[in-house]
Amino acid sequence: MARATIPVRVRWLATAALCAVAASGCGKTPEAVFVSSKRTTDMIRPVQSRVEQAVAENFGTPQNLYASLRLPIDYGTAEGVVKEGGGAGSNHFTYEWTKPETAEQLKKVDLTGAAFVWDSGPNTNVTITRQRKDVPAEFQVIGYHPTEQSIELSINVPDNPEPGDKFRVIGFGMQSGRRLYMQHCMHCHGVSGDGNGPTARYLNPLPRDYRLGVFKFTSTSSRDKVSREDLHRIIRNGIPGTYMPSFLLLKDEELKAITEYVRWLAQRGEFESRLNAGLKDYSKPAIDEREKKGESRADVEKELTKAATSKEFIAEFDESIESAFAGLSRDWGRADEASSVIHPKSGRIDPVADAASIERGRKLYLSDKTKCASCHGLGGRGDGPQTTDVQKRSDGSEYDKPGLFDAWDKEIKPRDLTQGIYRGGRRPIDVYRRVYAGIKGTPMPSFNTALKENEIWDIVNYVLSVPYNGKAPPALKEAPVATTASTAEE
Repeated sequence: MARATIPVRVRWLATAALCAVAASGCGKTPEAVFVSSKRTTDMIRPVQSRVEQAVAENFGTPQNLYASLRLPIDYGTAEGVVKEGGGAGSNHFTYEWTKPETAEQLKKVDLTGAAFVWDSGPNTNVTITRQRKDVPAEFQVIGYHPTEQSIELSINVPDNPEPGDKFRVIGFGMQSGRRLYMQHCMHCHGVSGDGNGPTARYLNPLPRDYRLGVFKFTSTSSRDKVSREDLHRIIRNGIPGTYMPSFLLLKDEELKAITEYVRWLAQRGEFESRLNAGLKDYSKPAIDEREKKGESRADVEKELTKAATSKEFIAEFDESIESAFAGLSRDWGRADEASSVIHPKSGRIDPVADAASIERGRKLYLSDKTKCASCHGLGGRGDGPQTTDVQKRSDGSEYDKPGLFDAWDKEIKPRDLTQGIYRGGRRPIDVYRRVYAGIKGTPMPSFNTALKENEIWDIVNYVLSVPYNGKAPPALKEAPVATTASTAEE
């Protein structure tokens, strides 16, 4: 029996987007495309092409998506075994799902277009000839009949599948996620998740650009990525004070599917970003700087082009691909670990029982220890002096105009606390996490080392009191107050 080769990626067919107007015909609908980031398009052509090729080879196109199995993504996977093969040279067989719950779940799921992987049996290492080279065959499901318990594949198998041969069907969850994303999310967040959909230009604040792998409002520590639960919550509840709506009416499995597809888009974008991280010398801005210092632009481009086509560069680039996958797997996987979620060590201080808590929080807010007022202003209206100063980028250069900017180089304003609208959530635990870990991708810093636990709770109580002129909100007087860490999220 041939030894199974575990693939690092599989391909599944994306479901075509529905036509906006049925009568117009799908032939007039523009084909969806993934766009490269500006950091990629700013590279000299040989480097740009190499980055774009690496992204395409590992993630595919909107019409032919790849599931990179090295990433912590739930693509939607079902395991089964062959009951009876259709014979050598055929493309169909009968099956039995390994888990009974899977069989029940997949009765209502269309597996057409999903990737298919042989895990045992004579067809595990099937190859096909493509461009005069033998490459591993990429099987896909083209026919799924749950009543008859039969599957048809896109490629005829050379050997008759034997009863008990193991297989996996991969990607049906992501197919659903992509379809729902294109229906509900693409018009703002764009096909690539770049925050540049057709309606984005009319929105302020702009939709999130996922491609840095950074999300602002999380329950995780400042060093960790957004968790699945964070994304699920944001999609379900929306973001107050923005155009991000609630999708509470979607079914839970639909919210889950969108969550996984958004995570996949974010990891795709971050993969591209990680590849670019070590290629700054090949960028147009770097060439501009060398030209300013007196070097010939033509000579610089010739030098860099020669270097970018060398065996050494290609070997280092291939290593950066493996490094990018390893980093993505580690970082995104860690975000869902229990240790990454911020839980207060003690319960919240009751601002009614301890009336001095709000005043202590106010003093901390105005102190040099936190400097909250430097951004949010003395009265909490988001008009602190930092909003009129010229700030510096992470590379040390200054922005062209005064104000605060986020990781996407978009001008932002500190929250106006008097409005009582908190984009990351208005529960005390939500505000606690904003103070404890900061807001990722923004100048809002983490105070987990600068402040003690009780001091953070004092600031939380003060922030929540600002819309009520320094008094505890009426609801807090009636609601139970947490007294232990396990109930601190109430």
